[in-house]
Amino acid sequence: MRQERGRHAIKTGRKKVVAKVSLLFSTLFLLVLFSALTLRSFWISQKQLTVYVTPPLRARVEKAVNLFQHTHPQFTVTLVELPVPDGQAAWASGHSGSESNRAAGSQSGGSLNLSRPGGQPATQSEGATALVVDYLQPGQDPEKEKIIFYDYQLLVVPFLEPIPGLSRAEAVALLAQGGAVRSRPFLRPDELSRTPAWSARKVLTEEEYLRQGRLASDEVALLTWPNVNLGLKVLPIDGRYPWPHTIEQGTYPLSFPVTSTAFTNRGNWLASLLDRLLTPLSPPGAAAAFQEFLRGPKARGIFYPGREGFSLTAVGDLMLDRGVAAKIASQGLTYPLSLTAQRLAAADLTLANLESPLGVKGKPLPKKGIWFRAKPETVAILNQGGIDAVTLANNHILDYDTDNLLETMDLLSAYHISFTGAGKNLEEARRPLILKVKVPDTSTVGPDNQGQRASIIDSQTGTPSNGYLQVAFLGYSDFAEIFWSYQYPRTFSAGPNLPGVAPIKENYLREDIARARREADLVVVAFHWGQEYTNVPVKYQSDQRAVAHLAIDAGADLVLGFHPHAVQGLELYKGRLIAYSLGNFVMDQKSEITRESMILECWVDNSGIKTVNLVPTMIEECRPRVLEGQEGLPLLEKFQRISQGLK
Repeated sequence: MRQERGRHAIKTGRKKVVAKVSLLFSTLFLLVLFSALTLRSFWISQKQLTVYVTPPLRARVEKAVNLFQHTHPQFTVTLVELPVPDGQAAWASGHSGSESNRAAGSQSGGSLNLSRPGGQPATQSEGATALVVDYLQPGQDPEKEKIIFYDYQLLVVPFLEPIPGLSRAEAVALLAQGGAVRSRPFLRPDELSRTPAWSARKVLTEEEYLRQGRLASDEVALLTWPNVNLGLKVLPIDGRYPWPHTIEQGTYPLSFPVTSTAFTNRGNWLASLLDRLLTPLSPPGAAAAFQEFLRGPKARGIFYPGREGFSLTAVGDLMLDRGVAAKIASQGLTYPLSLTAQRLAAADLTLANLESPLGVKGKPLPKKGIWFRAKPETVAILNQGGIDAVTLANNHILDYDTDNLLETMDLLSAYHISFTGAGKNLEEARRPLILKVKVPDTSTVGPDNQGQRASIIDSQTGTPSNGYLQVAFLGYSDFAEIFWSYQYPRTFSAGPNLPGVAPIKENYLREDIARARREADLVVVAFHWGQEYTNVPVKYQSDQRAVAHLAIDAGADLVLGFHPHAVQGLELYKGRLIAYSLGNFVMDQKSEITRESMILECWVDNSGIKTVNLVPTMIEECRPRVLEGQEGLPLLEKFQRISQGLK
């Protein structure tokens, strides 16, 4: 009996040991299996990514995905389109499901439940990582959200249409007509409901404009930068012009921030805990790598096409003597450009005509009648006013003869103001001034991301370099070969060993522009020409239009005219711009025609001048003031009227 009980105890003990061993092995097996599944889930989340994108952003994000896959073959990315909201009401609470998606994304283990177009469910599978690329929704704090890039919309009308610009409310009214508001969070529904209609213009989408190939005077188009050209006028919104850098900085009123939210659906708390423990120990997963890529230089080129350029501004005659000198004496050196200096300095490159020489040397040319010579210290006005380069090829730069011309050139050089059109001999006067301008660093975004002030390089050795675009600036005078006294027949024209300016001669233009074309990305030619106090180019010393066309045919990208003391028309010739006269800019003349002025603002990329903004300006008490909004409308209408005869 006792023996029987012993055997039973042994058998029971064995069973318990077997049970414990089985339980241990089962537990280990389940642990290994769970760990393997968790690791597999983690591996999937690291290697596979589903990107959900709202439709207006799809084309650009798809390009970014394709480029990312090409450079990161270890990851697999799937693109899924979010549904389009049904009208503006959806924006009040966010995209259909987008707000809940973001909320879910803020918690590890959240679930993503979206609807594909057509209502079919697209539930995020367990273990995979999702990235939602969508607009910043109303009510979201832009300071807390990470902005990937800014979407934008440009409103364009035909070139020279007399429209000063629009308010944001007026712009949104047009966007609503074009259907763009349905897919972008331009305004909340309550704002849209009280937005007045701007006009009865027909609104074309980008696709309609490209199909039509032109824009009528009663039409406005919604475009992006790649399809902007010189035949179109891009409208400022709330006084902000949509240069590529203002779009990228988000300061243009129709710039719309786009955010991304990444998260993974782990399914249970333990998997989520392991995810938190494993993530810091592993290389960046697909979501993190893609988000980093979206903020990098390659993606920026997709989101902001045309940003690799610079802004070029041109203004008219700067005369710093006579009545202007009296104003400087009473108001200080900053007075002449005090109202425009900030605008001119904001451009990467600003050009002008220096109508008066500087200094104290020289004697007035006999019998000339009008002599200008500003005090040496006035050179600081140019430097402080944002002027980078001037043409000296005009009918006043030698008013006080050779010594004063040489003094003027020395003063300009000392203050780092570059010049063209004059020199110590004819070769120097004809030599193109080469300016290089740094284009934006595509790896950065910020207030300083638009380029830098132009710097001069040796035109004989200057060659294009990475990260720079080069501008050639040439100047010629139609009055170079005139003299006023037979006793002292000194012309302004430079000679082989005589300081002076470059005269307008056909063979000079062809040779000099061809040379400049070889050395620079953009060729700008300045002419001092025309009849004074007239708003239209006429045959005077030379035929202005014939000379301008010759310059374009020879390779110039932009022709700038000076001397008439009045604005003249603008012409587009073979896709290039001719401004026959920019008028005065700093001047003491009193009549209405001599006080009307303009600022010509251009965006330049490696294809040439992309677009132009014509800024109406009025000279008051010798200094220019920009005419804002409706105040500038009459002058814009005049620009259009005097240009129509040049077609």
